[in-house]
Amino acid sequence: MYFALSADDLMLHVFPTVTALTDYCEGCDVESDGWLFWDQRGAPLQARFTEPVHRSGRVVGGGIYVLEAGAGEHLVAALHRVTALESDASFRSVEDVRKYLGG
Repeated sequence: MYFALSADDLMLHVFPTVTALTDYCEGCDVESDGWLFWDQRGAPLQARFTEPVHRSGRVVGGGIYVLEAGAGEHLVAALHRVTALESDASFRSVEDVRKYLGG
């Protein structure tokens, strides 16, 4: 399970796999600090690009990345910023996420 917080609308997304997360969170948005990431324990993750984002006029492509352990705040400490939750049946509220993480 992986968590991603959209910097635009402060919606917390829950993904069952890292592949589901990277398919949803586009590289161009990740590169421009549009997302924050955490693992299943709430530890921060950071993106490392294996293929750079290419920009040419109005066309943007590429931007393949992997998630690695990173510096930053634990997800429990960031939950106060969350305005909404996008989850499968795993969590029904932000409070459910807090309880899951032991916070």
